[in-house]
Amino acid sequence: MIYIVIGVVVFAVVMFFMSIFNSHKTIVKLYNKYMNIKNEENAKGSQIAFFAAKIFGLKVKVAKTKGLLTDGYSPKGRLVILSEEVCDNASIASAAIVAHEMGHAVQHKNKSLLFRLNYFLRRFCRVFCKFALPCFMLGGVLYWCGFDIDTGYVMLIISLVLVLLNIFQKLIEIPLEKNASDIGYKFLTDYNLVSKWNARKVKKLLKVAGRTYTAEFFRQLLPIRRKF
Repeated sequence: MIYIVIGVVVFAVVMFFMSIFNSHKTIVKLYNKYMNIKNEENAKGSQIAFFAAKIFGLKVKVAKTKGLLTDGYSPKGRLVILSEEVCDNASIASAAIVAHEMGHAVQHKNKSLLFRLNYFLRRFCRVFCKFALPCFMLGGVLYWCGFDIDTGYVMLIISLVLVLLNIFQKLIEIPLEKNASDIGYKFLTDYNLVSKWNARKVKKLLKVAGRTYTAEFFRQLLPIRRKF
């Protein structure tokens, strides 16, 4: 009996990680599928962005960029960045992506603690975390070879702190992204921009998108070099 339980647990864990690590492929597949389904108001992504800005009282700018799933929100300049396809398409996929990014703008406006912490850590890690490995290697040489034990010890601690900060930043992104999706989903359904039937598809797309951040978090913990 115990072997059956262990087998079930192992199978569940394997399926969980497969689902997480295949999230990028899944979201691209859903994105392409839902790009062909019109939203209720036949509103383009840019129109939904301006409507959301009016509803939430946001002072944001909308910019268009090239590429697939290159959408984002930049707190610096309060800029909502939309890919060309999302910006000019009137699909439920465009609506979902725009609403999610506007959710980040709402977090910024409301001075969300998690949003501000993530923004600070992301900028900090972008500059300093690249020094974690060199710091560890140099500290290891100084410490284990006995050249300067105290300095080596300090450098080893610094490298560990940088790694942990980078992992922590990826961790807090998970609930932050979920909250942005929740804000966006509520906006779309409250203002009937998607039907009840299409709302399920929107929720599915946002849920899978959230898994990509979970995958990125586990990538920091596991020796996996795969690009998600």
